[in-house]
Amino acid sequence: MGPHRVFPGRLSVCRTFGDIEAKLPRLLGNPKVVIFEPDISCFKIDKQKHDFLALGCDGIFDKLDDKDFVHTVWQGVVPKSFPEDHPNSPYDHSLSGLAVDSVLKTTAGRRSADNITMVFVAFDNFYKLIE
Repeated sequence: MGPHRVFPGRLSVCRTFGDIEAKLPRLLGNPKVVIFEPDISCFKIDKQKHDFLALGCDGIFDKLDDKDFVHTVWQGVVPKSFPEDHPNSPYDHSLSGLAVDSVLKTTAGRRSADNITMVFVAFDNFYKLIE
């Protein structure tokens, strides 16, 4: 149970990039097991297509698959109404905070035993879809 581990070292896969014990043979490591070249994808953000960018630690994605993650983000912000005296603008950043809170609370509620840090960047389309 829990995240996949890399042997030697018993580290989660995402933490093995710099783990010297898992790489050096003199420390009982195996340089053929742990690679240091991450997969990188590049794409242009399309304002009509992309709503947000989220980076999360493995503790989040051990408990939420991609579909659950996106659903949890939207459940956290839609529908949200503000009191009439709330100075909400089309780009109210508290909505991004609600999205992050929703993901972190859901992950913690599913008893993640790992880090659940998250970075969330909302694009214009994110706010337009909430209006």
